[in-house]
Amino acid sequence: MLNRLGLRPHLRSADFSRLRQRIEVWEEVGNHVYAISERDFETVVLGMGYPACAFKGLKGHYKAGVAFEPATSESALFRRVQAAIAAADQRCRRDARSLNHGMLVAVILKRPLTPRATELLRAASYFVKPTPSNRYEQRKAPAANSQNAPST
Repeated sequence: MLNRLGLRPHLRSADFSRLRQRIEVWEEVGNHVYAISERDFETVVLGMGYPACAFKGLKGHYKAGVAFEPATSESALFRRVQAAIAAADQRCRRDARSLNHGMLVAVILKRPLTPRATELLRAASYFVKPTPSNRYEQRKAPAANSQNAPST
């Protein structure tokens, strides 16, 4: 199947070492770093029977010392961080393969959205994904069988 799609050569030459390095990662303070995808959230939303979810990708960039630097236009370090994030945004807009945002904001919506709420989320760069209803939950309970009904 992979040969017919023309993907086999790409898989052989792909470098998966970076993926393997991310499997078990710990921060210096002891927190475990894990990854969760849009599909993982969508699966939860479908399983819970909620009507929709929304996603927004965020990009971040870290430079040593940036936490202690004021976030002003006078700060050279702050400007470098902003430029790196802007470049990542530009890559995502230009190339569909660069859609690795680094961070994901996921919103699980418990009630159906109004058109205005959907419009506001989309204006804030969220991708709103309605979920299909479970067709098996729509079935009505079978009518009581009159033969098994207690007699009066």
